Amino acid sequence: MNGPGRYAEVRPQVLSRIALLVVTGLVAHVAILHRPRFLGASPDTMLLVTIVAALETGSQLGAAVGFASGMGMDLVSTGTPLGLRALVFTIVGWGVGYVRDHAFPGAERVPFALVALASIAGTALYGGSLMLARGVTTASLDHLSRTVGVVAVMNAVLSPIARPAVRRLLGVNWNDPVDRRV
Repeated sequence: MNGPGRYAEVRPQVLSRIALLVVTGLVAHVAILHRPRFLGASPDTMLLVTIVAALETGSQLGAAVGFASGMGMDLVSTGTPLGLRALVFTIVGWGVGYVRDHAFPGAERVPFALVALASIAGTALYGGSLMLARGVTTASLDHLSRTVGVVAVMNAVLSPIARPAVRRLLGVNWNDPVDRRV
């Protein structure tokens, strides 16, 4: 193994589990979770899936889930550049997994604050990239600032629901200890 975490590398048998996770997350997002709006924003389900997967498995699988989740969202969204979410979610997945591997190894519970902070980072990075591509306006800055906060709170609230689902779909055993070999 080349690093800490439950899955130190993305093996071929894990790819089908990632695909199932992404499809399930997309269906949940499109069918249910994109409708509830607060201050013009809804939870970012696929960003949440990426964050929770990275918290459960580590940086490498977190990045792989992030890429697949982002690409899935890019394919079902209209009017956004193809691959931008995939890039942002890959960065967030790797970053959250890295923090998990080094700051919270073996922790059974990860603070809600980490989910909220990762959601802030992912939403700000994606929204900021979109604004740079389309042009920065006062209205877009106002919308981004509201969206960042709302997505962070909603994702943190939904994380206890998402965690068991992500664990089940990725095949993470609740009794497996975190592998600490470097």
